[in-house]
Amino acid sequence: MTGKDARTPKPRRVRTASESLLSIVIVMEIITLFFAMLTLGGLHRDQIVVTVVACVLLMAFLVLANATLKLGVHPIAHVSQAALGLPAIVDLAYLWVWAIFLIFWVACFLKGKQLDDRKDNA
Repeated sequence: MTGKDARTPKPRRVRTASESLLSIVIVMEIITLFFAMLTLGGLHRDQIVVTVVACVLLMAFLVLANATLKLGVHPIAHVSQAALGLPAIVDLAYLWVWAIFLIFWVACFLKGKQLDDRKDNA
């Protein structure tokens, strides 16, 4: 065997419960943001380009946040939650959607921490 073949593969990093729960929330936010883009685009046809571009950029930011969350970098994911309030500039009704997802984010973050602590103590 050569030196290249003799290498053992790196063990995969085990994802924590909080990372898994927060990844689920981010995917749900991306799906909801897509439908919010359709709704806001229909309500504000004069601002359709701005609405679509802003929502696509937010979705790309959420995909980036999800990727960094899988690497264990939480600050970008937390900042993404603040950025989700931007569609409220176009329509204030989106504040309700944002508030619901912030509550869901905090609940999943806290529950994930509890599960991780319980796993570490066991």
